[in-house]
Order: sequence, then C-alpha cells, then structure tokens
Amino acid sequence: MRAIAGSGPLGVLLAVLLAGWVLLSHPGAPAGPAMAGLLLAGVGAWAAGGLLARIHPCLPGVGVAVVAGTAMLIGVPDSISGTPLAAPLGYANANAALLTAGVAGLLAAAGHTPDGQRRKLVGAAVVLTLLALVTGSRAGAAACVLLLVAWHLLARGRAVLWQLSAAALIVLAVGATVTLGASQQDRPTALVDTTVSTARTTLWSDAVRLGVDQPVRGVGPGAFEASSPTAQRDPDLNNPHSMPLQVVAELGFTGLALLAAVAAWMVGALGRGAVLMSAMALQPTVDYVLDFPAVVLASALVLGGIAVSGIGKPGLTPPVP
Repeated sequence: MRAIAGSGPLGVLLAVLLAGWVLLSHPGAPAGPAMAGLLLAGVGAWAAGGLLARIHPCLPGVGVAVVAGTAMLIGVPDSISGTPLAAPLGYANANAALLTAGVAGLLAAAGHTPDGQRRKLVGAAVVLTLLALVTGSRAGAAACVLLLVAWHLLARGRAVLWQLSAAALIVLAVGATVTLGASQQDRPTALVDTTVSTARTTLWSDAVRLGVDQPVRGVGPGAFEASSPTAQRDPDLNNPHSMPLQVVAELGFTGLALLAAVAAWMVGALGRGAVLMSAMALQPTVDYVLDFPAVVLASALVLGGIAVSGIGKPGLTPPVP
C-alpha cells in the first residue's frame, strides 16, 4: 500500500497543476520557469527517494544526512559561526533546514534497523540537531528537536491520528503567519514584538495585502519585490520569508489552494510519517529556505522514501534485512 501511495499519479498530477499555474497565471514572468522547475525537481526527488527506499529503506534518509553533515563540515568554521550568511548554502537558516532534512531521514531510517544500529542513527540525528543549533537558526533547531520528540512517540496511537495531528500543525503554522501579517497592517501586537521581527511581519502583511488585491492569480512569480512597499524600501527584504504567503502574494489564492492540495496528498501518502513532514514544514512557513534547491531536493528525497517504506514503529517494527 505504501508503494502505491508513494508513486501514485494523483500527487504528481497536483504538483504538475501547480507548476502549470506558476507558468500560466502570468505568462512570460521571468521567475516563472525557475519556480516551476524547482517544483518539478522536487517531484523527481520524491520519486528518487521512493526508488532508493525500495532498494533499502535506510538509503534515502542516511544518504541525505551524510550529504548534509559533510557539507557542514566542509564549511567549517563559517558553517558553525552563527552568522546569517554562512557556508555551505550562504544562508544559516537554509543550512539548518538542510540539517533538518537529515535528522528526519536518520529517524525514518532508524525505525528499520536493529537496536544497536538504531541507537547509532538516533545519536547521529542528535549530532545534526546540535549542528543546527550552532548555525544560529532557532526555527531550524526547534524543528530538529520536534522531530526527535515526535519520533519517540510515534509508536503510540493510530496512524490516522498522527496524520490529523500533522495536518493541524501545518494549518496552525500557516494560520499564525497570516494572523500576524494581518495584525501588522494596523499595528504590531505584543506577540509580534516579542517573537519575530517587525520587518518580517511587515513583509507578511504586504503578502496578505497583495493576495487580497489579486486573489485569483496574484502579482506574478517573482514579482513580490517590485510590488511590496517594504521590499521597495529595503532591497534586502526582497522575499516574504514565508512560502505559503509568497504563494498567496505571487500566485493568488488559486495557487494556495493547489499547494494545500499537494500538502494534503502528502499527508495521506506519508501515513504516521506525516508528522515528520509537518515538523520540516515549520521553517519554510516563516522563512524562504525552500528557495534553495538543495533544501527542496533533500527534503523531497527523504519524504519520498518515507512514503514508500514508512518510518516503522520505533522499538516495535522488525528490522528490514
């Protein structure tokens, strides 16, 4: 059943429809082909993760973790300096998102291994979590910790309950960014002042406003910078710092509906592993880490493997030979 879910045509169709909307909503938009291409590359990485998982369920996750860890080591000392523009990806939060994919991959693999190997994989996941912490990315480190906590609880309860929990977590995260962005249109709230920068919530406010002004097709792929008053005042703030709100601003609520359909399909395909996806999705909700191809490909590879082989039930599932 997982093999069918992992390679079913519905998810591919939904992703292709979203990529098509990127190209057709504003024909000729310069950023359209790159955005659509990255989306389709993610589909290919998901499929590749499924193929690797059929060879051995540990291959996708361990492979991504090795690549992420190696990239960070090559970038030392810059990668662990805590500075925003750090190697290897040139952005500390993106580095943390890459490590988050590695942590999810190791934990997914750990459910398919004997006790001794399982402890080693979980230990490696803890090491990557510590690396995410020293990058200075609070959201990335929090996502890694959430992955570790969730994985240890996944043996309990039915898969459908974990799927519902994953969907609820994603909805709450997106809802929070929309609410903060909408509140910033009037005045910053105390919550805004104490949790996230005013500049970021102002960008979210601009994204919400652009989506409301152009609800069907948005302002166009890559056009946020030219349409946002905040981005026009400061070239460094050229992105909404939220993937869902970027979709709302640039592709309208039509694009958001297609993105939601893709996410819903993923939750169904991943089973109880959808909780890992929801933890991985928290950082892209408040930052632009999915603009980095390495993060997209690594995350999709891990999730594609989970869709086919599952994550097992820690301590309960017999190891796969």
